[in-house]
Amino acid sequence: SGDIVCKGFTRHCAVNVSGTPVEVDPKTVHLWDIFPKP
Repeated sequence: SGDIVCKGFTRHCAVNVSGTPVEVDPKTVHLWDIFPKP
């Protein structure tokens, strides 16, 4: 899916493959910023 799901406890967060909310580190956010969106 790749949708960002934020519960409000972190600035950037997402859901991993098992459906658990995880914090997204700045490096990953940067990769999302530079890669084209689907």
